[in-house]
Amino acid sequence: MVTVTGHMLGVTNAEYYNITAYIGIGSIFPRDFNAAFNPQISQDSYTLHLPGMPNGIRYVLIAYAKNDSGYYSGSVEITAYSADIQQDITLYPLYGTYRTGGDVNTSKTRFVFVDDNGYNITGVFVEANITEPTGSRTYIFSSQSQNYIDIPIIQGSSVILNIFTPKSPPRKKTISSTLLTSNDTITLVLPKMEFKDPETNSPLQNLSLKFIKSNSNCNTPYPSSDCIIYEVSNASNFNPLKALMAGNLNIRTEQKSGMVVEFINVDLINSGPPDAQFSPNATENITTQDTFAEVWKVGSFAPEIYDYALIGIPYNESKLSENAPVKTKFKYLYDDEFNVIWNASVNSTSDVIALGYGDFNLDYFGDGVTCSDTYTTLNPSGACYRNTTDNMIWFIISHFSGGAPQVEGYIPGQEPTPTPTPSEGAYSPSPEITSITASYPPIVSENTTFNVSVEFEATFYSSLGATIAVTTPEGWNSTSFKVGTVNYGGEGNVSVTVPKDEITGNYTITICVESSFDSKCEDFSIYVEGVAPEKTPTETATPSPEITPTPEETATTTPTETPTSMETVTPTKTVEKMPTKPIQAETPKEKPTQIQPGFEMIFAIAGLIAVAYLLRRK
Repeated sequence: MVTVTGHMLGVTNAEYYNITAYIGIGSIFPRDFNAAFNPQISQDSYTLHLPGMPNGIRYVLIAYAKNDSGYYSGSVEITAYSADIQQDITLYPLYGTYRTGGDVNTSKTRFVFVDDNGYNITGVFVEANITEPTGSRTYIFSSQSQNYIDIPIIQGSSVILNIFTPKSPPRKKTISSTLLTSNDTITLVLPKMEFKDPETNSPLQNLSLKFIKSNSNCNTPYPSSDCIIYEVSNASNFNPLKALMAGNLNIRTEQKSGMVVEFINVDLINSGPPDAQFSPNATENITTQDTFAEVWKVGSFAPEIYDYALIGIPYNESKLSENAPVKTKFKYLYDDEFNVIWNASVNSTSDVIALGYGDFNLDYFGDGVTCSDTYTTLNPSGACYRNTTDNMIWFIISHFSGGAPQVEGYIPGQEPTPTPTPSEGAYSPSPEITSITASYPPIVSENTTFNVSVEFEATFYSSLGATIAVTTPEGWNSTSFKVGTVNYGGEGNVSVTVPKDEITGNYTITICVESSFDSKCEDFSIYVEGVAPEKTPTETATPSPEITPTPEETATTTPTETPTSMETVTPTKTVEKMPTKPIQAETPKEKPTQIQPGFEMIFAIAGLIAVAYLLRRK
């Protein structure tokens, strides 16, 4: 047993009512109990005796008091081990009006539950997430025979209520501090399970509801028939009690117009299935000189009893071009009554975060998320996929509330330039790859592999992509890279391998980008630190320009002929579009073993004397 002592602070001339301790062990929440005081005592100190354990037991202590100004409360969380605890609690004024009942008589706010016809709803289970000025708390309340609950709430707080009842779908209600300040009693309408058009508040027609297995094979825009467990062809007649205790499933609503809303991995053991509201057709069409956009209204105000939501929006290819990129973003956000609380033309991204959308891909609230024409596994971080076969846009959001997704792109025939080959998914007046840049080490060693990071710019978009390749000197190796989509450019990495015993010097590699519409190559220089180049033979003499020796004399006096060009001793590594590997040419120098110019003159004089002697003998 642990003794907890302390004082209640912040209230003068007060009557201190009691301290209530909520104990939580694992996931078990027993009934709260009056831990200490009898009502209307005049002291601010307290002593509690609570069970403790070596590993600790967590408690929330909530204190209540009143003075001439009103009623107060405060809370603190403690962990009881085996040692005694000294803990003070600061008290703050409460919302609401004085109400009796429960563990303490104090100021409380009453929440009344009725259906959409005004009839009382009982048997309500409520999870209250209260954001107080000094922190946050989550409390559990239930009402079996009454249609209301009373909650003491500190002034300055806001509340999110997750409401569960077998008579209606689960509902999340956000109660602002402004509403709490001006209302002692708040009535909450819990409508029956019904799918409505939020524009007209009329039931949606031609709507089907599907219960689908939740796994990696079924959590897709197009689940197979093997994934579907149960289907309701007319969702307006669906009874949510039939879905209870079904486990974790995906719940998918499909409207005949093509609109789809699917909740992924819904917990149907602890909750009934959520409902959804969405417009069967676009609520706004926005057309400029060359662009087109449609705005839809969709929402579901269920608690987060699912992992994420998948939304499918149809489009008309005669209005929205399939030969140019398309983006998805939100134009508005709504509260649970479909009142606008965020407007893209007025509010900022920071406002979105403050509203609780910080876990979304924030591009949804800026320039938009560009949809890919190639399907990959969609994830809650915010991905978008366009299926041009059935004219659908699919995207993921991390949780559902009220919003107006906007799908935007170009008007057919009004793309930035005419489409050269519509079936190939590219556009440009003159498709061109305009530049190539490469990043790589300027000096490499022989017998090594290095990476080349390539970026290129283009004047066109193409879903057919492009290939980055490298042409290298003879004996070298390289890889290529496939760019999936050319979106006015692209990037990729390739590797180049220099062979063993390569000669030191400057080399040229040629990087090429090739697409269905244009190709371009650029040369890049790189220096290799390898083995030394072979030396030019040293027994070399240049014939005298003044006296031309006969062939016999040349063979006798000149052991080695001078090469006509240094190219004859340069390693011959030549590839297409590649110059011969440059090696610095050395100017032939006079060597001590070479025949000197003076000896050439002596040989010439000796030759003349020999000729004169022969003539005299004749």
